[in-house]
Amino acid sequence: MARIASLLDAWGERGTDELGALLDQVVFTVAIGNADAHGKNVSLLHPEPGRVTLAPLYDTVPTALWPKLRPTAAMKVNGRGDLSRITLGDIVAEAQRWNMEPMQAHARAVAVAERLRAVLRAGDVDVDTPALDLVSARLRTLLD
Repeated sequence: MARIASLLDAWGERGTDELGALLDQVVFTVAIGNADAHGKNVSLLHPEPGRVTLAPLYDTVPTALWPKLRPTAAMKVNGRGDLSRITLGDIVAEAQRWNMEPMQAHARAVAVAERLRAVLRAGDVDVDTPALDLVSARLRTLLD
């Protein structure tokens, strides 16, 4: 994650919030229990010479729902690999490694988690119950 953040910081357009977008992706990945989020699932777009941006997430799967798949994250967050034990504090500490200000990182991570929880509570998500239960439980862990 730190290498990706370094590339975004070095080559991202000034005035954009590419590191914030990366933080959003980390929160989402932890919330859905996607242990398969590896380097090949984080892409950078090259819209013009000398500039990169973070591509939208793709290939996101709540791998925690499949007991035969590994429970540890392909990319660690603050040195932690067990997704079920990653806390909001770990996410903020990871963002600090990218030179994000801790208060800003905390506020943004909470905002993303709260938006996800609001979507689940609205009942507009058309997915099976195990996935809803998993994401709800992970969001409680992050926010409570």
